[in-house]
Formats: sequence, C-alpha cells, structure tokens
Amino acid sequence: MELKATLNKPYTKEQRIDFIVTQNHNNGYEIKETDAALEAWGMDSSEMEKEAKKRRIAQLKAQLNGYDLQSIRPLRAKEAGVATQEDLDKLAELEEQVELVREQIKQLGE
Repeated sequence: MELKATLNKPYTKEQRIDFIVTQNHNNGYEIKETDAALEAWGMDSSEMEKEAKKRRIAQLKAQLNGYDLQSIRPLRAKEAGVATQEDLDKLAELEEQVELVREQIKQLGE
C-alpha cells in the first residue's frame, strides 16, 4: 500500500467529509486517521498488477466452469450410446476451448 493523498489537520467537518467521499467512495482508497492528518492509502502498481492477474485467472476459471456445464448434455448422450455427430463435434469444440483457456491460465502463472 502507498499513500495516495493527505488532508492535514486542522480541517473542517466538510473538508473531512469531502476527503473521505473523494478518496474512499470515489477512488476506493482506505482512509486512516493519524494525529496529524487523514490519509488515503491505496495499492501500488505491483499490487494492482497482482490483483488484476487474480481477477483474470478467476474469469478464466469461470469460463472453464461454463464449458464444463455445456459438455454435460453431449457427454450424457455419448455415455448412453445415443450421441450424434453434433454431440461429438460439440465435445471436440469445447475441449479445444478448454485447452486454450488452460494455456492462458498457465501463462499467468497458476
């Protein structure tokens, strides 16, 4: 975390509220009060990069879950011995997509 903004004491009630609204509600910074000031703390660039990477990995994993759900019906048909070529093509297509997503996750380092 790094210091993003400071409101030094003394300040008015209105200045305090404006600072908190701007820095916390609008910018998402954590507000800390010290003896001398109000401070707004936020992530530095490396922390933001790590968070963005985590969000992207979570998105990709959700995408994998979606592919799993899409494969249920054609897999059920295959298991029952009534799969059509369309079912088999769908499974092959989904597997190709899964492999691409897995590679993206691997490249992100997980």
